[in-house]
Amino acid sequence: MPYFYLHPTSGRSWLTDDPYRWLLDHRDDDLLAPARERLLLSADDPERCIRAALRRCGLALVRLINESMIAVRHWSEPVPDLRTWAKEFGWNRSDIGVSFESLKAGKVVVRQDTEDLLAFGERVGPDFPWPEYTARYERRHTDEPDDGEPAPVSFTNFTWEGTPPERLTWRVLKAIWTAEQVACPNCDVPLVLISFDWQKGMMSFRSARIVRHCLRCRRRFEDSEDRPLEWLVSVLPAPLRPTNLRLWAAIPIDWPRPALAQLLPTCADR
Repeated sequence: MPYFYLHPTSGRSWLTDDPYRWLLDHRDDDLLAPARERLLLSADDPERCIRAALRRCGLALVRLINESMIAVRHWSEPVPDLRTWAKEFGWNRSDIGVSFESLKAGKVVVRQDTEDLLAFGERVGPDFPWPEYTARYERRHTDEPDDGEPAPVSFTNFTWEGTPPERLTWRVLKAIWTAEQVACPNCDVPLVLISFDWQKGMMSFRSARIVRHCLRCRRRFEDSEDRPLEWLVSVLPAPLRPTNLRLWAAIPIDWPRPALAQLLPTCADR
Protein backbone atom coordinates (compact mmCIF):
# COMPACT_ATOMS: atom_id res chain seq x y z
CA MET A 1 0.00 0.00 0.00
CA PRO A 2 1.28 3.53 -0.74
CA TYR A 3 2.30 6.41 1.53
CA PHE A 4 1.35 10.06 1.67
CA TYR A 5 3.41 12.94 2.96
CA LEU A 6 0.98 15.37 4.55
CA HIS A 7 1.58 19.04 5.36
CA PRO A 8 -1.21 19.67 7.92
CA THR A 9 -0.76 23.44 7.98
CA SER A 10 -1.56 23.89 4.29
CA GLY A 11 -3.55 20.70 3.72
CA ARG A 12 -1.25 19.68 0.85
CA SER A 13 -0.26 16.03 0.39
CA TRP A 14 1.97 13.97 -1.88
CA LEU A 15 1.57 10.32 -2.83
CA THR A 16 4.65 8.08 -2.94
CA ASP A 17 5.57 4.42 -2.91
CA ASP A 18 8.97 5.14 -1.34
CA PRO A 19 8.93 7.91 1.31
CA TYR A 20 12.74 7.84 1.69
CA ARG A 21 13.41 8.21 -2.04
CA TRP A 22 10.72 10.92 -2.28
CA LEU A 23 12.64 13.06 0.24
CA LEU A 24 15.89 12.73 -1.69
CA ASP A 25 14.20 13.49 -5.00
CA HIS A 26 12.57 16.63 -3.57
CA ARG A 27 15.31 17.84 -1.24
CA ASP A 28 15.70 21.04 -3.28
CA ASP A 29 12.03 21.98 -2.86
CA ASP A 30 11.25 24.93 -0.59
CA LEU A 31 9.06 22.68 1.56
CA LEU A 32 12.08 20.63 2.64
CA ALA A 33 14.47 23.56 3.08
CA PRO A 34 14.55 23.28 6.92
CA ALA A 35 15.70 19.63 6.63
CA ARG A 36 17.88 19.92 3.52
CA GLU A 37 21.22 19.88 5.35
CA ARG A 38 20.23 16.82 7.37
CA LEU A 39 19.01 15.05 4.23
CA LEU A 40 22.36 15.63 2.54
CA LEU A 41 24.34 14.49 5.58
CA SER A 42 22.19 11.38 6.14
CA ALA A 43 21.38 10.42 2.56
CA ASP A 44 22.30 6.80 3.28
CA ASP A 45 20.09 6.56 6.40
CA PRO A 46 16.38 6.35 5.47
CA GLU A 47 15.10 6.52 9.04
CA ARG A 48 17.13 9.63 9.93
CA CYS A 49 15.97 11.34 6.74
CA ILE A 50 12.31 10.66 7.49
CA ARG A 51 12.62 11.77 11.11
CA ALA A 52 14.37 14.97 10.04
CA ALA A 53 11.60 15.82 7.57
CA LEU A 54 8.85 15.17 10.11
CA ARG A 55 10.58 17.18 12.85
CA ARG A 56 11.97 20.14 10.89
CA CYS A 57 9.35 20.56 8.15
CA GLY A 58 6.17 19.85 10.11
CA LEU A 59 5.23 16.94 7.88
CA ALA A 60 3.34 13.78 8.73
CA LEU A 61 3.76 10.44 7.00
CA VAL A 62 0.57 8.50 6.33
CA ARG A 63 0.85 4.82 5.47
CA LEU A 64 -2.14 2.97 4.01
CA ILE A 65 -1.89 -0.44 5.66
CA ASN A 66 -5.13 -1.90 4.28
CA GLU A 67 -8.68 -0.81 3.49
CA SER A 68 -9.57 -0.41 7.16
CA MET A 69 -6.34 0.80 8.80
CA ILE A 70 -3.88 3.65 8.34
CA ALA A 71 -0.75 4.53 10.30
CA VAL A 72 0.42 8.10 10.83
CA ARG A 73 3.93 9.08 11.91
CA HIS A 74 4.39 12.63 13.20
CA TRP A 75 6.89 14.44 15.37
CA SER A 76 4.94 15.88 18.31
CA GLU A 77 1.50 16.68 19.67
CA PRO A 78 -1.13 17.53 18.69
CA VAL A 79 -1.86 14.77 16.22
CA PRO A 80 -2.14 16.06 12.63
CA ASP A 81 -5.54 17.00 11.24
CA LEU A 82 -6.35 14.34 8.64
CA ARG A 83 -9.81 15.50 7.59
CA THR A 84 -8.93 17.46 4.43
CA TRP A 85 -6.65 14.66 3.23
CA ALA A 86 -9.25 12.00 4.09
CA LYS A 87 -11.95 13.79 2.12
CA GLU A 88 -9.73 14.33 -0.93
CA PHE A 89 -8.75 10.66 -1.19
CA GLY A 90 -11.96 9.01 0.03
CA TRP A 91 -10.80 7.92 3.48
CA ASN A 92 -13.36 9.95 5.46
CA ARG A 93 -15.24 6.82 6.50
CA SER A 94 -16.28 5.60 9.93
CA ASP A 95 -14.87 2.07 9.61
CA ILE A 96 -11.17 2.98 9.54
CA GLY A 97 -8.73 2.64 12.41
CA VAL A 98 -5.82 5.06 12.79
CA SER A 99 -2.58 4.54 14.66
CA PHE A 100 -0.57 7.64 15.58
CA GLU A 101 3.16 7.34 16.26
CA SER A 102 4.61 10.41 17.99
CA LEU A 103 8.35 10.28 17.33
CA LYS A 104 9.24 12.91 19.92
CA ALA A 105 7.30 11.17 22.70
CA GLY A 106 8.16 7.69 21.48
CA LYS A 107 4.61 6.40 21.81
CA VAL A 108 1.97 4.83 19.59
CA VAL A 109 -1.75 5.41 20.08
CA VAL A 110 -4.36 3.40 18.15
CA ARG A 111 -7.77 4.96 17.59
CA GLN A 112 -10.49 2.65 16.35
CA ASP A 113 -13.35 5.12 16.65
CA THR A 114 -12.12 7.48 13.98
CA GLU A 115 -15.24 9.33 12.88
CA ASP A 116 -14.08 12.53 14.56
CA LEU A 117 -10.57 12.18 13.12
CA LEU A 118 -11.39 11.66 9.46
CA ALA A 119 -14.60 13.66 9.03
CA PHE A 120 -15.73 17.19 9.86
CA GLY A 121 -18.60 17.92 12.22
CA GLU A 122 -20.10 16.00 15.13
CA ARG A 123 -21.84 12.67 15.01
CA VAL A 124 -25.64 12.70 15.36
CA GLY A 125 -27.28 9.77 17.10
CA PRO A 126 -29.82 7.43 15.52
CA ASP A 127 -32.69 8.98 17.51
CA PHE A 128 -32.74 11.98 15.17
CA PRO A 129 -35.76 11.70 12.79
CA TRP A 130 -33.66 11.27 9.65
CA PRO A 131 -36.42 9.77 7.43
CA GLU A 132 -38.85 12.60 8.21
CA TYR A 133 -36.32 15.35 7.55
CA THR A 134 -35.13 13.64 4.37
CA ALA A 135 -38.66 13.35 3.03
CA ARG A 136 -39.46 16.96 3.90
CA TYR A 137 -36.25 18.20 2.31
CA GLU A 138 -37.03 16.35 -0.91
CA ARG A 139 -40.44 18.09 -0.93
CA ARG A 140 -39.08 21.51 0.04
CA HIS A 141 -40.52 23.10 -3.11
CA THR A 142 -43.99 21.65 -2.45
CA ASP A 143 -46.65 23.24 -0.23
CA GLU A 144 -48.29 20.67 2.03
CA PRO A 145 -51.32 21.00 4.32
CA ASP A 146 -49.31 20.31 7.48
CA ASP A 147 -46.39 22.64 6.73
CA GLY A 148 -47.58 24.84 9.59
CA GLU A 149 -46.85 22.09 12.12
CA PRO A 150 -43.71 22.33 14.28
CA ALA A 151 -40.77 20.22 13.15
CA PRO A 152 -39.42 17.75 15.71
CA VAL A 153 -36.01 18.51 17.28
CA SER A 154 -36.01 22.03 15.83
CA PHE A 155 -35.32 24.94 18.19
CA THR A 156 -35.37 28.74 18.11
CA ASN A 157 -35.95 31.66 20.45
CA PHE A 158 -37.58 33.65 17.64
CA THR A 159 -41.37 33.50 17.69
CA TRP A 160 -44.20 33.65 15.16
CA GLU A 161 -47.80 34.49 15.92
CA GLY A 162 -49.95 31.40 16.14
CA THR A 163 -47.07 28.89 16.34
CA PRO A 164 -45.69 26.99 19.35
CA PRO A 165 -42.77 28.72 21.10
CA GLU A 166 -39.20 27.46 20.66
CA ARG A 167 -40.02 25.47 17.54
CA LEU A 168 -39.68 25.99 13.79
CA THR A 169 -42.47 25.00 11.44
CA TRP A 170 -41.87 22.94 8.32
CA ARG A 171 -42.96 25.93 6.26
CA VAL A 172 -40.17 28.09 7.69
CA LEU A 173 -37.59 25.31 7.35
CA LYS A 174 -38.57 24.61 3.74
CA ALA A 175 -38.20 28.29 2.86
CA ILE A 176 -34.70 28.41 4.41
CA TRP A 177 -33.67 25.14 2.76
CA THR A 178 -34.72 26.57 -0.61
CA ALA A 179 -32.97 29.91 -0.09
CA GLU A 180 -29.57 28.84 1.20
CA GLN A 181 -26.92 26.48 -0.12
CA VAL A 182 -24.34 25.67 2.57
CA ALA A 183 -22.25 22.68 1.49
CA CYS A 184 -21.29 19.82 3.81
CA PRO A 185 -17.50 19.85 4.34
CA ASN A 186 -17.51 16.06 3.98
CA CYS A 187 -19.98 15.36 1.19
CA ASP A 188 -20.38 18.68 -0.65
CA VAL A 189 -24.17 18.23 -0.60
CA PRO A 190 -26.35 21.03 0.87
CA LEU A 191 -26.69 21.00 4.64
CA VAL A 192 -30.17 21.09 6.16
CA LEU A 193 -30.84 23.76 8.76
CA ILE A 194 -32.33 22.39 11.98
CA SER A 195 -32.34 25.31 14.41
CA PHE A 196 -31.16 28.85 15.09
CA ASP A 197 -31.21 31.10 18.12
CA TRP A 198 -29.85 34.46 19.26
CA GLN A 199 -29.03 34.97 22.92
CA LYS A 200 -27.94 38.00 24.93
CA GLY A 201 -25.00 37.90 27.33
CA MET A 202 -24.46 40.06 30.38
CA MET A 203 -23.40 43.13 28.42
CA SER A 204 -24.20 42.51 24.77
CA PHE A 205 -25.71 40.17 22.23
CA ARG A 206 -23.76 37.07 21.31
CA SER A 207 -23.49 35.88 17.73
CA ALA A 208 -26.50 33.89 16.65
CA ARG A 209 -26.08 30.12 16.55
CA ILE A 210 -27.16 28.16 13.47
CA VAL A 211 -27.25 24.35 13.51
CA ARG A 212 -27.30 22.32 10.31
CA HIS A 213 -27.20 18.56 9.63
CA CYS A 214 -25.98 16.58 6.65
CA LEU A 215 -28.54 14.05 5.45
CA ARG A 216 -25.81 11.96 3.81
CA CYS A 217 -23.01 11.63 6.40
CA ARG A 218 -25.42 12.37 9.29
CA ARG A 219 -23.21 14.83 11.07
CA ARG A 220 -23.95 18.09 12.87
CA PHE A 221 -22.41 21.48 12.07
CA GLU A 222 -22.75 24.59 14.20
CA ASP A 223 -22.10 28.02 12.73
CA SER A 224 -22.28 31.57 14.06
CA GLU A 225 -23.90 34.60 12.46
CA ASP A 226 -22.98 38.12 13.58
CA ARG A 227 -25.91 39.76 11.76
CA PRO A 228 -28.82 37.35 12.28
CA LEU A 229 -31.61 39.75 11.37
CA GLU A 230 -30.01 40.51 8.02
CA TRP A 231 -29.45 36.77 7.52
CA LEU A 232 -33.15 36.09 8.18
CA VAL A 233 -34.09 38.69 5.56
CA SER A 234 -31.92 36.83 3.05
CA VAL A 235 -33.48 33.41 3.69
CA LEU A 236 -37.12 34.14 4.56
CA PRO A 237 -39.73 36.09 2.59
CA ALA A 238 -41.50 38.82 4.55
CA PRO A 239 -44.64 36.81 5.42
CA LEU A 240 -42.52 34.08 7.05
CA ARG A 241 -40.21 36.25 9.15
CA PRO A 242 -40.59 36.00 12.93
CA THR A 243 -42.46 38.70 14.79
CA ASN A 244 -40.49 38.64 18.04
CA LEU A 245 -37.24 37.62 19.67
CA ARG A 246 -37.81 35.96 23.03
CA LEU A 247 -35.23 36.66 25.72
CA TRP A 248 -36.70 37.45 29.17
CA ALA A 249 -39.79 38.65 27.27
CA ALA A 250 -41.02 38.85 23.69
CA ILE A 251 -39.18 41.72 21.94
CA PRO A 252 -40.88 42.92 18.74
CA ILE A 253 -38.80 43.03 15.56
CA ASP A 254 -39.19 46.01 13.24
CA TRP A 255 -38.45 44.39 9.87
CA PRO A 256 -38.36 47.61 7.79
CA ARG A 257 -35.09 48.37 9.63
CA PRO A 258 -33.73 44.96 10.73
CA ALA A 259 -30.63 45.77 12.74
CA LEU A 260 -29.28 45.12 16.19
CA ALA A 261 -29.64 48.79 17.08
CA GLN A 262 -33.42 48.64 16.95
CA LEU A 263 -33.46 45.96 19.65
CA LEU A 264 -30.97 47.59 22.00
CA PRO A 265 -33.31 50.23 23.56
CA THR A 266 -35.81 47.53 24.51
CA CYS A 267 -33.06 45.35 25.98
CA ALA A 268 -31.57 48.26 27.94
CA ASP A 269 -34.93 48.88 29.62
CA ARG A 270 -34.86 45.52 31.34
